[in-house]
Amino acid sequence: MKIVNQTQIDHVGKLLRRACEAGRVNQRDYRVCQYLNSFDAKLHAALEAHDAMRPHRRPDKAKLKAIASSLDPWKGTDEPVLVHRMPKKSPPYYRTVFEFGIQNRALQYLVREVLIALLELHPNQYATRGGVHAAIKQTKQALIDGYLWAVELDIENCYPSFDESKLADLLPLPKEVIDHVIISRSLNLPLGFSCIEDGPGDDHEDHIILGAVSTARHGGIPQGSAASPLVAEAMIAMALEHVPSLGVIIAYADNVLLLAKSKSDVECMTKALSAALEGHPVGRLRPSLRNFAPGEPIEFLGHRLTLCNGGVRTEPDDDNRRKFEGKVKRKLARLKLAKSAGARRRCLRRLEDYIGSWTAAFALCDDIEGIRSDCLARAQAQFKEVPKPTSEEKKPMNDTTYKTFKLHPDQKEIVEAALEYAKHKSGTQFDTVALEYVCQEVMGSGLSYSDAKSALTAEYKKTGDLDQFLTKVATHVEEITGKSVQIVLGV
Repeated sequence: MKIVNQTQIDHVGKLLRRACEAGRVNQRDYRVCQYLNSFDAKLHAALEAHDAMRPHRRPDKAKLKAIASSLDPWKGTDEPVLVHRMPKKSPPYYRTVFEFGIQNRALQYLVREVLIALLELHPNQYATRGGVHAAIKQTKQALIDGYLWAVELDIENCYPSFDESKLADLLPLPKEVIDHVIISRSLNLPLGFSCIEDGPGDDHEDHIILGAVSTARHGGIPQGSAASPLVAEAMIAMALEHVPSLGVIIAYADNVLLLAKSKSDVECMTKALSAALEGHPVGRLRPSLRNFAPGEPIEFLGHRLTLCNGGVRTEPDDDNRRKFEGKVKRKLARLKLAKSAGARRRCLRRLEDYIGSWTAAFALCDDIEGIRSDCLARAQAQFKEVPKPTSEEKKPMNDTTYKTFKLHPDQKEIVEAALEYAKHKSGTQFDTVALEYVCQEVMGSGLSYSDAKSALTAEYKKTGDLDQFLTKVATHVEEITGKSVQIVLGV
């Protein structure tokens, strides 16, 4: 179904060109408002948002025109936003990531086009222009050219560090649009989070259940928004202007690599950039530094680059390689356990897709084709290994199996509600298919709770002891509020 025709695309482009060519600020602002109010621009943004969403969350394309008509970037939307926790290496060992629906995403793509047209970025920023591969290519060339002293600056908690009240003076958008589309404060966030993947911070999990969303409500720009990377790039570009031209700058999102031919030059560049970030008009940005001496491998954006024999050897860093090999082993194990032909084909397809996407992300690495071929060969060998057949007298008529659960009344209510919701969203009428969708969602996005009561109920059932449960809750409330809490039970 063709939603946007060429005439509409040309109209959108014309509006953006007029905004870029505007000579005065008030004239530019008028053209920006004209673009943000355009139905063609909204429809184009809704289509981009639709294509960017995960397939099972996409609405029917026939509804996009109605969705576009309802968009108002000055008022935003009360569409619920899912909150996920992603593990990371440094404290607090997680980052809050948002998953947006079609209305929020369409608004983000709408304002993103304005930002692309009007913002001026540093020529060596690659998050929105060229991506990781372009940044790694530039790093390799710098090493070959003799820029061997290097310092990586990683801005700690970059997105939450932006002062929302100061963005209106730094972005070419109306303040109301910034408040309702760009920043986190106005998002309709549920209480709780879902755990994407276990990480080093698992011992903090109970605190995060109540704390992650509270943090997200109070500051910065949301990670997961289509507009946030461009906003972050623009803010960091302002700091990069203060770096003296003594070497090479390579920036990707909140990671900046400085390279120079002497130690004093790279130290001068680092000092200037650190000062610019600390005194940034959008708020204090705190960089963490990592130094690389000549001859030492440089680890940047998941890659390890080593200068040798006049060239640069490129390979995935240890952390990425370890995660890849672990996930391949787990997927091979699932393939081995799968019994039916259909299940084995699905496991093989998912494994091959993962191998293909991972090796594509590291396509610039040496021997990556060898890694890809080896893993695909292992997958095919496991697929061809015929599972042990069941004996004839025990062999079922088909591959249908049975699993029985005994549920408490409250559990039965939750399970039936989840199945009905999954059937409504997927369009299926079968409980088993709905159950499969629910399980796939849990495997993909982790466990989550819709409200505080659900989270506390689950925790109480897991603890099994009232005193221990109340002690844990009191501890979390003290951490959140900073005040002493005492729980007294009536006799």
